[in-house]
Amino acid sequence: MIPEKVKSEIIRRRALGATWTSIAKWLQEEHGVDIHRTTIQRWYDKENPSAVVVEEDSPPVDDLGTRVKLDKKVATYKSEADFYKKLYQASLKDNAKKEIIVDAIKSE
Repeated sequence: MIPEKVKSEIIRRRALGATWTSIAKWLQEEHGVDIHRTTIQRWYDKENPSAVVVEEDSPPVDDLGTRVKLDKKVATYKSEADFYKKLYQASLKDNAKKEIIVDAIKSE
């Protein structure tokens, strides 16, 4: 996870316009902590909900380019949800198999 001592520096760097990739590289180089940029971003969004800014000049959703980007994000999130659903179901099956084996051994 993200060390406590660097959290305020991450917030400061992001406020100054640093990208998530550059922050991840900085963590690796300066502190030897290898954390993926999306993990840092998720932590940042969770810890700083007020930092999520909606720009006043953002293009309307009717804009084709914006609509395509939103559709890509939705497709990405759907595929991630499907992936984790499959992992969950596989885990359930695995646990069920183990429980059946344990019950069979106990009943003998």
